[in-house]
Amino acid sequence: MTKREIYEGAISIQKKCGQGLSGIVGQASFEVQELLDELVEEGSLKLVRNRNNYLPDDIWYFPNTGYCVFEYFSDKRALSFVRMFLGNTEDIFINLPYTTFVQDPELMKAYSDWLIKNKEQLDIMINLDDEYKGEDVLFTNEEIVDIKSKEWFTDNKSVKECLQESRDRVGDLEETISLNERIITLYKQKGNSEKEIEECDKSIEDTKKQIKFRKRLHNYLDGLDQNKPIQEQFVL
Repeated sequence: MTKREIYEGAISIQKKCGQGLSGIVGQASFEVQELLDELVEEGSLKLVRNRNNYLPDDIWYFPNTGYCVFEYFSDKRALSFVRMFLGNTEDIFINLPYTTFVQDPELMKAYSDWLIKNKEQLDIMINLDDEYKGEDVLFTNEEIVDIKSKEWFTDNKSVKECLQESRDRVGDLEETISLNERIITLYKQKGNSEKEIEECDKSIEDTKKQIKFRKRLHNYLDGLDQNKPIQEQFVL
């Protein structure tokens, strides 16, 4: 999936059911979760936690504008109200049939008050533009140059061989992070080593970015013909 597909899917779900995109989708793969994180970081979506008393919190992704049901969830009827508003009358609430809802004067009064209170945000929600305006590319120009500079690429090895060599490199990068973390511990014990610690932190941050890039690359290479030369398959 691309950021565009995830974003447009989230908007579509929000306009249909008002409940946002479940964080469960991020459990599908590392790459999907990474794209969700990027959408949050760039401000296209926002992450909302629906806190549970005895169970892990529910994670939801919502558009940055418009009605967000879990921001008003102190009233447990909010989910029923937004479904009623969107016309999902067959699925108002697990324990609240539609007929019961519309025949209960107290509920209908509360629903009317809710409509008045949230009219502006609801109007924004139903008129959300589902076109993704951000950058949606597999790799930046700098990353493509980096990929084509790799020895396995210039040697035009098979995609399978390139993938294996790049995966092996991730292990080296992870060891680099571990080494820097141990060095930081030693510097902290020594004291007066703020500059050295800062340099190690920067190295760790850069290495983590490189690992994320590598995993994105691996996901792409997995979809190519494994037995053909990399320069024939990698045509970006």
